[in-house]
Amino acid sequence: MEVYAVEYVEGRRIGEFDAELSDGGLVRLKLEINEEPHGIIPRTYNLAFGPIDGKRKINVHARLSYRDRIRVFSTILLFIENYLRAYPGHAVGVDGSSNSRAELYYRGWQRHFVRLTAFMKMTGIKFYVRISRQGEQQYDKPV
Repeated sequence: MEVYAVEYVEGRRIGEFDAELSDGGLVRLKLEINEEPHGIIPRTYNLAFGPIDGKRKINVHARLSYRDRIRVFSTILLFIENYLRAYPGHAVGVDGSSNSRAELYYRGWQRHFVRLTAFMKMTGIKFYVRISRQGEQQYDKPV
């Protein structure tokens, strides 16, 4: 599995790496696991990722075309694995900044579910997104 080299900024919680775009350019991507656990799911921390804007924040609205999407995805998965090794007992949730991004990520996890379960335990994917999108009522009375 080919991955990009991640530079860790703050322990194992924040990292950055340069990814190659389809046009041959490079973009700096940031990976950040929230310091605070999810409000409803204990010991679960949300992962945000994307290109860095001028204020060093993650640009949640960017649309990029990567030369090698699998390499970017593999780098993100390795980052998650390293975080979980550093913080046993934690879980990582991935939810998009919008409904369309949440759907995109959910479909990606679904598409690669069988391969990914060979490397990691994955639970409650749809449930996590629903709770993050719709709030506590989904926890009490899931549809």
